[in-house]
Amino acid sequence: MKLFHSLLVLLVLSLAGALAWALAVADPGQVFIRYRGWDIETSVPYGMLLLGLAVLALWLVAKALLMPLRAWRRHRHRLTRSRLVDGLLALHEGRWVRAETLLRRVADQPRLRVPALIGASRAADGRGDATGADARLAELDASPLKPAERSAVDLAAADRAFAQGDPAHALQRLDAAQARGTLPPRALRLRAELLLALQRPAEAVAMLPSIRAAKAPPRRSCRDWRPDCTPPRWPRPATAWPCASSGRRCPARCGSNR
Repeated sequence: MKLFHSLLVLLVLSLAGALAWALAVADPGQVFIRYRGWDIETSVPYGMLLLGLAVLALWLVAKALLMPLRAWRRHRHRLTRSRLVDGLLALHEGRWVRAETLLRRVADQPRLRVPALIGASRAADGRGDATGADARLAELDASPLKPAERSAVDLAAADRAFAQGDPAHALQRLDAAQARGTLPPRALRLRAELLLALQRPAEAVAMLPSIRAAKAPPRRSCRDWRPDCTPPRWPRPATAWPCASSGRRCPARCGSNR
């Protein structure tokens, strides 16, 4: 289909060129140019041909002049991608200093700024530098971000606050993210766990349908959610829920933790 379309376009252009040439030969016209003592006289077809050749020559010169700049941009892009990959690998392997250094060097790219600084904050936390971790998140809070990027920053800040034992502040960050749009699956699960930590189980249970729809089962046991030991139907084996019911044997679908 593409070949047929290309042939059709070439045929139409050829017919248009032949028609234009026939009209030009019938009445070639005259072009006269005088510039600083130079006189140039030619017909309209040849004048248009010379003009086209001049434009083509200028385009080739511009391409040649921009070639080093494009090569430098490609090199910088490859270097940035290599630093991002090495930084994420170092973060996964627990090499915190190397991870933070590489990710902070990548953060000058607008498209990579949010994931790079979030990773750098985690690396700073990994090496015990709470001030550095707060500083990386503060840089993101002070930056103009898209709604999706702002939600990712709120999730990272809430996760860190919960890990430091401040579920109230973590819940505030997630509520701010929820006010801008739908929370991602991990944020839904984290918000439910925060509500449980704040002794608000009714609100946490109310989130179960949305968490189930997002396929993000919580890490808490079912007895933290429902006193009757009836776990929600998650897309995971029911035996993964440790629970115990009072006064009777735990149902087989809930497993047993005795």
